[in-house]
Amino acid sequence: MIGQTISHYRILNKLGAGGMGEVYLAEDERLGRKLAIKILPDRFTQDADRVRRFEQEARAASALNHPHIITIYEIGRIAGEIGNLHFIATEFIEGETLRQRMITRGMSLNEALDIIVQAANALQAAHAAGIAHRDIKPDNIMLRPDGYIKILDFGLAKLTEQSVTADFEGPTKSLFETHPGVVIGTVAYMSPEQARGQRVDGRTDLFSLGIVFYEMITGQRPFNGETTSDVIASLLVGQPMLLSQHLPQIPQELERIVSRMLVKEREGRYQTAQELLNDLKRVKARLDFVTESGATDRQEAQTTLLTASSPFSEDAVTAFDYATNISPQSESQSRYETRVVTGQAITNGSGAQIQHESGKKRRWLLPVLAAVALALAAGLLVLILILQDSKIDSIAVLPFVNKTSDQESEYLSEGVAEGIINRLSQLNELSVSSRNSVIRYKGKEADARVVGEELGVKAVLLGQIERRGNNLTIKTELVETRNGRQLWGKQFGHKISDLMTLEEEIVSNITERLQFQLASSEKGLLARRGTQNSEAYDLFLKGRYYWNLATPEAMKKADEYFEAAAAKDSAFALAVAGCASYHAAGSEGETPKENMEKAKLVALQALKIDDRIVDAHLTLAQVNLRYDWDFAGAERQFKRAIEIDPKNAVAHQRYAEFLALMGRHKEAAGEIGKARTLDPRSLPINNDLGRLAYYAKDYDHAIDHLRKTLTLDQNFAPAHTGLGEAYEQKGQTQEAILEFMRAQRLLHVDQEKLLALKAAFSASGREAFWREYLAQLTAESGARYVPSSEIAGLYVRLGDHQKAFEALDRAYQEKDGGLVELKVAPVFEPLRPNTRFGEMLRRIGLD
Repeated sequence: MIGQTISHYRILNKLGAGGMGEVYLAEDERLGRKLAIKILPDRFTQDADRVRRFEQEARAASALNHPHIITIYEIGRIAGEIGNLHFIATEFIEGETLRQRMITRGMSLNEALDIIVQAANALQAAHAAGIAHRDIKPDNIMLRPDGYIKILDFGLAKLTEQSVTADFEGPTKSLFETHPGVVIGTVAYMSPEQARGQRVDGRTDLFSLGIVFYEMITGQRPFNGETTSDVIASLLVGQPMLLSQHLPQIPQELERIVSRMLVKEREGRYQTAQELLNDLKRVKARLDFVTESGATDRQEAQTTLLTASSPFSEDAVTAFDYATNISPQSESQSRYETRVVTGQAITNGSGAQIQHESGKKRRWLLPVLAAVALALAAGLLVLILILQDSKIDSIAVLPFVNKTSDQESEYLSEGVAEGIINRLSQLNELSVSSRNSVIRYKGKEADARVVGEELGVKAVLLGQIERRGNNLTIKTELVETRNGRQLWGKQFGHKISDLMTLEEEIVSNITERLQFQLASSEKGLLARRGTQNSEAYDLFLKGRYYWNLATPEAMKKADEYFEAAAAKDSAFALAVAGCASYHAAGSEGETPKENMEKAKLVALQALKIDDRIVDAHLTLAQVNLRYDWDFAGAERQFKRAIEIDPKNAVAHQRYAEFLALMGRHKEAAGEIGKARTLDPRSLPINNDLGRLAYYAKDYDHAIDHLRKTLTLDQNFAPAHTGLGEAYEQKGQTQEAILEFMRAQRLLHVDQEKLLALKAAFSASGREAFWREYLAQLTAESGARYVPSSEIAGLYVRLGDHQKAFEALDRAYQEKDGGLVELKVAPVFEPLRPNTRFGEMLRRIGLD
């Protein structure tokens, strides 16, 4: 090979060899530059389809043009005397691999952190472009002499997949995807999902990077074993030692970052490289400032600074003095030294003495004073960073513990907490966990530190509520989650008629304790009351309690309370909007015309009272979308809701659904992502991640998201229904029917009907199951409204397209809301070639 020419590259000498092929130093004869040539082994290049996908990803990686990602110049074939092999021409990196560096001389904590920050920066750029590396390890990270790193072999892991079973090139597919059952990567640096052969995405790279980081800091990998099987077993079920067990002085924040990178479940890990990068940069900035301040024992100073419980504690003050290598001094001395640094004129007595000293003394004194002042400035910056990080900017308000044996008061434990959540959510500076995120802690004596870790918040509001007749006693405490320290606590005694005043007092105390500087608009929002009538507000809270139970019976009871609240105060727009939401949900079993006309009328009435009621705008948007088929009007209402409350997760979720139904899948993904960021534990939002992937015909991702939803609540029926639909489209009939049956059971379908469905499938399979289900729906249609679009879907499954179109015609006459799904619902795909289907889309306005 030496001396031969490949394309226009002259081979100079061999650099090395490995499982991914031989590497040669070469010279580009046209440009006169050195480069590296990697010859790929024959076993990786026999599958033309695999090579094509590899080339696609390698070119995409090359197009990134990122300073920490190796540049790929060319991908080609070697033909002729030396065979028919593939090669990659890349930039030549002088230096050593991270593996070589760790073996030969190790590194400091600051150096390790610098390398990981650069690597995370590269991964952020790659992941943003839809490219996952899949094989992050020390051997694939090069260190240049100037301190820059380069990540090697983007795309090569793709080439080593053992099998390919589906087409990756569909319009909704991502280059992140890896087929289930395919194990790729280097075992010692794999993520759990890689080891199981599950779908791989960018979070796998973050796990592998966590292993690399851990190894750089401790000199050991977190998951070890004598054999490959032992390593995989450790990876899947073992727990690594904490960094502090290796190095007691390690900064706690750094330990938290590494631990989060190594969480086995992807959902608990950093979700993006950018999120990881933000945390790493914050820690690195602190360590850099401490290092520059000249501390005599830098590691101890850094650790003390990062672990002090409070910026004003004695420990923190001592750490500040120690890190800046100075001792406390008099106020006048501090003032003098500060003026020397800032160049102010010195006219007092001590200044005159200094001016008359010998030149020799000035020459050594001024630099010393300047150095001390610089140390002061550096220490001040460190303190500022600590203050910024310790600032409480996120909070979870848990449902209050009901200390009353009377279950009739149960609504108060949720209602008061939800009222506080709604008020605090108006603050721009504060991130507030939604009711969906905190409801699982109801009735539990929660540990604030555990809640903080699970919800990612810096403070938790805990409360107990006790009712005796018309009197309420409420005990509250605000707890810092990082150390369990109480920030504020107070007991309130109020009449039940003073609930709104009570919520306002609690919120006022919290904002005062957290030292928020409220804008006048925020003060106005916090002071807003939907009603001055305490009875109406109490009825509204009861309505919200039953609405959140979400069963048909509970929702009907909720509507009764909403109506009663509106009767007490006809200007109570929130109560009126609650009635509108009930009608739009179709919970009464009436036809769309009956439900939606009422919903529209009542929503408009609520908005006439108060145009800033988000729920009323969302209801009107649903009416525009599913009944009026006024899609432009629906989008205006969704956008207006988001404009009023940009932090409203439900508004972003509903808008995402709308965009998906319009076929605007990329925009839909952005909106559902915003919703999930705002409310990560919401069942409907997590379910919609799967639903929207299903609409985009990305069934594997749909299944993945829906399974994750069920980890939050196994009894969430819509997720089981969605899984059934996705499995059905993949041809996995048995799994599909099983999920449909689970959904029916959770929806409390009559036991006799469930047994009939099971018997039909057991006896005659899929078609018999759907015929039985169709018969049951047809029988029910006399007692309640059954959407004709649902009947049409069943006829499509049975292959009877004529009856399917007849059902769609009925749906059109009924103004059936399900028709807006025709454009994207996969179940109707068999009808698409028929001209009648296109005509139906045009009549609805979807084409």
